[in-house]
Amino acid sequence: MLDRVYLGMLGLEVAAADVRRALQSARQQGIAGIAVPPSLLGAAEGAEVNVTTLAGFPTGKHHTLVKAAEARLAVQFGVAEVGVVVDPVIARNDTNALLAELVAIREAVPHPAGLAVVIEAALLDDAQLAAFAHTVRVAGADRIIVGTGYHHLGGADPADVAVLATVGAGHPLGLGAMAESAADTEELLAAGADRVIVPDLTGLPGVDGKVTAVP
Repeated sequence: MLDRVYLGMLGLEVAAADVRRALQSARQQGIAGIAVPPSLLGAAEGAEVNVTTLAGFPTGKHHTLVKAAEARLAVQFGVAEVGVVVDPVIARNDTNALLAELVAIREAVPHPAGLAVVIEAALLDDAQLAAFAHTVRVAGADRIIVGTGYHHLGGADPADVAVLATVGAGHPLGLGAMAESAADTEELLAAGADRVIVPDLTGLPGVDGKVTAVP
């Protein structure tokens, strides 16, 4: 399980020293990697685990050029994957605008770097999620991530993960989820996620001691 878990170091009070400690813990505990804000990528240079970051976090209501600039900078830092948060209102109502944004950001994140698309799936119905997954695939992205952990509805809902898995988000797209707590990890994986970002590793099988992201 741990090889499908990332520690999310995305809180408002996270500092460079916290990122460096998290990298050490990730390596020791055997988890897949960590997620950090774009401003702290410098603290993660030379990491021995995967590092990912998020552009347009957490609302997705940033201009496309801003998201693309954040994403391009992350690639220059050598991240394994960039997640771009999309505006759920656009995702619901304007497929063409969503596709245009994702194509622009894909250009800023050339392979082999991965591009994930982050969506507050709880704000879309099942038909909208299916259409969203299709648009993400057409744009050439590599993964969908459910939730940001910052919406009042909480972390990813396993039901939404299951919907995206059912409509084929995992083929060929990867499917990740932002968990509200580590306790949700197994349920999200069972629902179809192949990656879970957690704020705390405490309680996960195989983890020794307490490893928590800064709030």
